[in-house]
Formats: sequence, structure tokens, C-alpha cells
Amino acid sequence: MADQPSIAQLVKDIQTDVSGIVHDELALAKAEMAEQGKRVGKGAGLLGVGGYLAFVASLLLFVAISLWSGYGFVQCFGMDPLFSICLGFTCAGVFFLIIGGLFALAGKGKVHFEGPTKALDSQAKFKSAVKDGVAAGKARSTGKAG
Repeated sequence: MADQPSIAQLVKDIQTDVSGIVHDELALAKAEMAEQGKRVGKGAGLLGVGGYLAFVASLLLFVAISLWSGYGFVQCFGMDPLFSICLGFTCAGVFFLIIGGLFALAGKGKVHFEGPTKALDSQAKFKSAVKDGVAAGKARSTGKAG
């Protein structure tokens, strides 16, 4: 009986253990979030640069296609040059709007953030282990009392 720790010592040990586990879980969640944040940040930066370059290229392409289609309207249909250029810009604008919408829909599915899944799984296991330990302790204490 003398070698068994007191209730106060057991409570202090449990408090220390729980504090250490909570600290470790928070560190795991921070590390996981930092890793995912870096990955998402790099992806967003690359997406921004790609978007800017695509925007500039699309402006140049827009002007070229608009002028080319306007020239085609003049040659094929004998339209007024100013009206045919305006019509060419309208057609090219609609075309690029459709293409841009398709790219936006494709990019929307690629940018997502999962959260600290490892830390949440570990926390659920810890919670289950604590419940099991409490149930086992209750069972032992009622078995000793009876």
C-alpha cells in the first residue's frame, strides 16, 4: 500500500499528461495548417501569375481576332468597315467570355483547403481513449467496492 501513489499525485500526473497531449495536438495542427497554407499559397501565386499572363495574351488575341473577323465581314458581306470591326469585336468578346468561363470553372475545383485532418483524427482517437479509460476505471472501482 505504501508504494502506491496518492490520489493527489494521480490527479497531478493526469493533468500533466493531458496538458502534454493537448500541447502536442496543437503543435501537430499548427504544423499541418502551415504545410497546407504554404502549398495553397504557392498554388494561388502561380494561379495569379498564370491568370495575368493569360489576360495580357487574351487582350492581344482579342484585338487580332476582332480585326481579322472585321476584315472578313467587309470582304465576305460587303459591310461598312466600322460596323464590321464592331461586330468582329463583339464576336471575339463572346468567344473569349465563354472560354474564360470554362477555365474559371476548371480552376474553381482545383483550389480547396482541407483543414487539419491528421490533428482532428488524432483528437478523436484521444477522446475515445479517454472515454474507454474512464469507463475501465469506473468498472474497476465498482468491482473493488463490491
